[in-house]
Amino acid sequence: FLLYRDKLLTSALIDTASLDSLARLVYARQAELAGGKDLLTVAHILLRVPTSATVAQQQQVKQRADSLRGVLLRGGDFGKLAQLYSDDESTAQSGGLLPTISPATTVREFEDAAYALSPGELSPVVQTVFGYHLIKMIKRQPFPPFIEQRSEILHHLREEEVEEMLA
Repeated sequence: FLLYRDKLLTSALIDTASLDSLARLVYARQAELAGGKDLLTVAHILLRVPTSATVAQQQQVKQRADSLRGVLLRGGDFGKLAQLYSDDESTAQSGGLLPTISPATTVREFEDAAYALSPGELSPVVQTVFGYHLIKMIKRQPFPPFIEQRSEILHHLREEEVEEMLA
């Protein structure tokens, strides 16, 4: 009973203008970080290189990446190859599909390579601190306007219990 009453009181006391103003600040910060760049949907295949790898071991992994790229350029199925060969366990089963990428959300080498691609295009082999990547551009979309992001930002603020802090 107390939780229900508290929720009713909290919603009655919340200054919706303050919450909306905070949502606009969050959006402005996200837009600033995006710097006018598109949001990307990409898939990748990662071949990890252990930090203790010798030069010969690094070359061996690079050769595997080059070989996979060759298969892809000859028409190989990116999703199936990601499932079979990617060392990124969090994305391999979904065909290498990553969450939407915006600027400054990945390591620089990966970001630069991804932003250089057009939809449907495959990157050259990209080396990062994690290993070697093959990146496939799925789609690009412009950074959405505030009105499209408002409800998602408000939802996130509520999850973070910002509403209660404003009451």
